[in-house]
Amino acid sequence: MAIETAPIIAKLLAPKGEYDYKFEEQESVVATWVTQKVEQRKLLLSTDGALNEKIYADIQSEEELYRYKKEKAEELLRLQADSFHNVQIKGL
Repeated sequence: MAIETAPIIAKLLAPKGEYDYKFEEQESVVATWVTQKVEQRKLLLSTDGALNEKIYADIQSEEELYRYKKEKAEELLRLQADSFHNVQIKGL
């Protein structure tokens, strides 16, 4: 058992070497990159939400769009009434 654990104990007692510093630097780079990506996604989500709220609020208050949709709905109702009338006439 001493033979198997000797390398681990030697590594723990030895001072940090070049490999240890390079490994630590690489871990730091990855941690920084991940943190940056997470923060960017959070910012993107909040910005997108704010933009959507503003866009839909503008659309909601837009009278022109309301009039257009009302006009199209009335047109559709007229066409449905005409179609129903024509079907009833054919049934006579």
